[in-house]
Amino acid sequence: MMVDKACPVVLRSRQALEILAFEHPLAGLQLVKGSVEPGESTDVAAVRELVEEAGIQGRVVRHLGTWRSHITGHTWAFHECHVAQDLPRYLGSSC
Repeated sequence: MMVDKACPVVLRSRQALEILAFEHPLAGLQLVKGSVEPGESTDVAAVRELVEEAGIQGRVVRHLGTWRSHITGHTWAFHECHVAQDLPRYLGSSC
């Protein structure tokens, strides 16, 4: 199975478990994600997408698994990422 999409999953525990997501103006609530470039591993792609889409530096700590969408035909790799900086409640977006 060829994985063509990568998704960094950033979790935070405060009063409850939180996950990094953003509100896209057309598509609604989404996780940070993107395409795996030719020759790129899914963990490298996940870290790159985290920087490109959220402006956050992170590192992969665990592969969470893969999922194939039978609707779009894409296969996704999910990687838990830790970030060094303390994230604010809201990150502005240029979407």
